[in-house]
Amino acid sequence: MGSPETSMSVDSWRYITESELSDPNLAYPRVLTPNNRSNPRGVCLLINQRDFHHSETRDGTDVDADIIEHTFRTCGYCVNRATNLTLRKMKNLLDRG
Repeated sequence: MGSPETSMSVDSWRYITESELSDPNLAYPRVLTPNNRSNPRGVCLLINQRDFHHSETRDGTDVDADIIEHTFRTCGYCVNRATNLTLRKMKNLLDRG
């Protein structure tokens, strides 16, 4: 897998570089509001549920989670990542807010 800064392809998907995020020609222009000027802009809770009971392992979710985590970090968010949580652990994590 390539470095996020080089925008190398990963299974036909690629990382978004910081320069692409600030490209003025994007279809959806970035609008600065009081809510997104803070640093970090907020918190992203990323739950990568790769394994399920009575189902096959979902191969590839780690690559997807890496790309999502990189994207949110590049956008200025603090990312909290969890993998393969039980229902109880997921509820506890969400209750802590």
